[in-house]
Amino acid sequence: MRRDGRRSGSGAINRRALFRFGAAGGVLVAVEQAIGRAAPPSAPEARPEPFDLEEATIADLQKRMVVGEDTARSLVEKYAARIEALDKRGPALRAVLEVNPDALKIAEDLEQFAAEELRSFLRTHEKAQFLL
Repeated sequence: MRRDGRRSGSGAINRRALFRFGAAGGVLVAVEQAIGRAAPPSAPEARPEPFDLEEATIADLQKRMVVGEDTARSLVEKYAARIEALDKRGPALRAVLEVNPDALKIAEDLEQFAAEELRSFLRTHEKAQFLL
C-alpha cells in the first residue's frame, strides 16, 4: 500500500521510477551523440546515385521481367547494390540487418522454374491450336 491508501499495481509507475527512466534515457541519448560524433564521418554530403527502381511497384517489376528488360537475378543484383550503397557505404543507414545470402540462387531457381512451366504450357497447348 502507498501512503495515500491506493495500492500500487504491477503496471503502476511512481515519480521516482519515472525520473530514473527519464534520466537513463537522457544518458543513452548523450552517449549515442558522443559515439556518433566520435565516429569518422562518411563522405560529406555524398548523394547516392539515382536508382531507377526507387518508385517501382510489384506490377512495374513484373512488367520489366515480362518484356525482358530485367530478370529476377538482375533485380536482386540491383536491389543488393542499392542496399550496399545506402546501408554499408554512403550514408551508412544501417537499416538492413541481413540480406539473404541465397537470394541470387533463389532468383535463378525461380527463373528456371518459370521457364520450365512456360515450356510445359506451350507443349500442351500447341496441339490445341489446330482445334481453333
